Amino acid sequence: MSRDRRNTSGWVTASRAVPIPIQIILIVLASWISLLRVFFAITEGDVYIKGEFNQSVFSNLHYNKTNYYDRAAMTILSEKIIEPDKMTKNTNGENIVLNFHKTNQSEGFNNVQNIHFNNKRIPSYNIETPKHPPHTPGAFIHIGKTGGSTLSLLLRNGCHSTVPKPCPSGMKNLSNESYASLLTTYYHKPDFTNGKLSKHSYEFYILSVRDPLLRTISAFLYEHPENIIAEIIYRNKITRPGAKRKVAQKIRKMVTGGDYDFYYECFPTLEIFASYFGNDMPAHDKITNTEDCAHLADKVLTENSRRSHLFWNYENIVSLMKKGGYDNSVDILVVRNEFKWEDWITTNVWLGQEGFIATHPRVIGRNSQEYNMPVTKYISKAGRENICRALKKEYSIYLQLLKNSANLRPKEIQDSLRIAREKCPNLKLEIE
Repeated sequence: MSRDRRNTSGWVTASRAVPIPIQIILIVLASWISLLRVFFAITEGDVYIKGEFNQSVFSNLHYNKTNYYDRAAMTILSEKIIEPDKMTKNTNGENIVLNFHKTNQSEGFNNVQNIHFNNKRIPSYNIETPKHPPHTPGAFIHIGKTGGSTLSLLLRNGCHSTVPKPCPSGMKNLSNESYASLLTTYYHKPDFTNGKLSKHSYEFYILSVRDPLLRTISAFLYEHPENIIAEIIYRNKITRPGAKRKVAQKIRKMVTGGDYDFYYECFPTLEIFASYFGNDMPAHDKITNTEDCAHLADKVLTENSRRSHLFWNYENIVSLMKKGGYDNSVDILVVRNEFKWEDWITTNVWLGQEGFIATHPRVIGRNSQEYNMPVTKYISKAGRENICRALKKEYSIYLQLLKNSANLRPKEIQDSLRIAREKCPNLKLEIE
């Protein structure tokens, strides 16, 4: 007999493998997963700091071609699914999502199909063979911080000029494609900076707009470096303290001495930013020259940086439109962020679309309410009044755009005027 050993169970062949308990396998596997998580936590701080700090992949889903395939962009796309039976309906300038049955999404069609807005004709456009940008009949102008990123997901050309058209289909919801999608060239901040908007004339313009005070506050918070750090950490699910510190250090290093250094030197909070528009200069330890900061506060809203949403306001964008041939004879349509889907419907009806008009995209591009921003929107009554005074000209241009819009009725214009008066009562606003 070969060499065998006897145990209590009987004869066992010496060469037979002893089974490894499943618990040990799971423990070893869990250990390897933990090691991998530690590795990625150490390196993840390096992965997403690319290009200009405020134009990386997490920041805007339509900056460049690679964004559509980047893991960070895919993460954002998977995070916020819009339910089809939700509709935004606002009366006070804030976003309030209410239940609204999906069959009523085209309710606006019944309200406006027999109305000639502002006594203007409803045009008829050929949509069978859409023209290639920039040779479309109309332009869609996405003004920063007005809800335009969500609308861009309903536009076949709703991506920047560096991206081939039509945009990658994975980003879009183009079932039941709207006339606005078929008939417009899309313009956003890079296209303002490079002057492309001023090089072409159009039969009509669609503008995404928002109350000027709300837009300004949103832009300030969006571009503040500390809030950008918080967004990177949240979007890319960075949880390890060491990786969070690495991200913060890199962003702050990139900002220091650059175009956005003034946020740290002069405007660490919204309230301090607002105070520079008033008579009382703030006392802030890091500020060496309060007069310089006060001068800079004014420039931030008028001429400071062409890469900033604060600079690309209604005044500067309308100026570009005029260079391209816009005048009072050209039709303007507006989509107000406070009444986004109602205006989206009336805009497409004005363009000649009938029947169902798709609204909510499958995803939204950005929602800062999903994470805590270190620099908050807190502002005192005095601070609000200060910013309102600085925006007096902006309000005048904004209200004039509403007045000239072809898709808004007088009541709807009055709704926006009421919001403006509530936000800035010290301006005593009127539509001229």
